[in-house]
Amino acid sequence: MLRYLSDLEGSEVGICLALCGQGDYRAVRKRIQPLFRTEARRGIFVSDFNFLPILAIIMAHEGHEGRAVELLSLAASQHPMRVGWMSKWALLARLHDDLEVKLGSQAFAAAWARGKRLDIETACKIMIDYLNQPHTDSPGDTSYRAVEILSAHELEILRLVADELLNREIAERLVLAISTVKWYVSEILSKLHVANRTEAVTRARELDLLT
Repeated sequence: MLRYLSDLEGSEVGICLALCGQGDYRAVRKRIQPLFRTEARRGIFVSDFNFLPILAIIMAHEGHEGRAVELLSLAASQHPMRVGWMSKWALLARLHDDLEVKLGSQAFAAAWARGKRLDIETACKIMIDYLNQPHTDSPGDTSYRAVEILSAHELEILRLVADELLNREIAERLVLAISTVKWYVSEILSKLHVANRTEAVTRARELDLLT
């Protein structure tokens, strides 16, 4: 790990890794935001998998545990020559264990499985959208939110899921591609910290989201 950081010294990735080690997540976010916004404007995406654990750390720190697990899973599924160093970073090992405890084994496993199905372009879209969202920064605060606020569109789809509509039926009703509906359902599961549609509906009722 130290040799790897030495190789990256002065690079954006290396600086962000060092800042993560210091717990300065606010500084990491500020360094990464301009990079991803520039990439988005150009219509291209960062192909460096080294950014995945960095964004996962930020997301976990800000309470987005499900998304953090997905990015860690995507990173772990890459060839060891690319990401082998990550297994040697104690911070990631602690994060992995902490997320599994906070989410519970079932939700953690579901998020890990979703991450394995991601590709780097989709992951970058997730990261760009996330970095463009407003957030409440609390340096040093390691508390995690139990649930994130769903968007109006996500709530609409969640209500249709509760009505037992299939993805195809939801797509037809809302005039969306089935792949788009699947994406929204994945977002809902991640934000509610659940493993499947049935659990999402149960959790939504507990939180009074379907009224």
